Amino acid sequence: GRDYQLKIKETRVPVEYVYHAVPKMNPAAFLTANIGDRAALNLLSGTASIYFKGTFTGNTYLDASQTADTITLSLGPDKSVAVERTGNRELIDKRFIGNDVREIQAWSLGLRNNRQEPVRVILYDQYPVSELKSVQVSLESHDDATVDEKTGELRWEISLEPNERQERNFTYELNYPQGNARLLRE
Repeated sequence: GRDYQLKIKETRVPVEYVYHAVPKMNPAAFLTANIGDRAALNLLSGTASIYFKGTFTGNTYLDASQTADTITLSLGPDKSVAVERTGNRELIDKRFIGNDVREIQAWSLGLRNNRQEPVRVILYDQYPVSELKSVQVSLESHDDATVDEKTGELRWEISLEPNERQERNFTYELNYPQGNARLLRE
């Protein structure tokens, strides 16, 4: 009538480490491990313990019925890759033209690799997408981000050398009637 834990298999596999950062939501970079050729591992569904550099980082559930060939495991936040998001005050502008408002918003996203090895970071942000005909949004600049116009998602893939700092910027323009300012904040 007691529960027992039994180690069935322990293996070491080649892994590609990738950081994901969404500074709009959280000023941390989250490390993920991508394990390819999952079929060769012959895994069963169940709980797996994750160890990173000899330290237990948590448990995850492996689903053997998953169809993707790559398994992605989260290893949590890593403070050695610094992320920041700040408004670019030099470019922010708001003007009233008759009954309309023209507003320019600009953001700077900074990344710094404080690790002793190069890292790959996927950086995400977003600009607003309007569903109202009276509110127009146009993306003015995006530093070569991959843009999803339906959702407004911006995505950059960045390689950072040890102690390197990089910055990405984007700017968008809003045009709306003065009475719609309340709708933009909701």
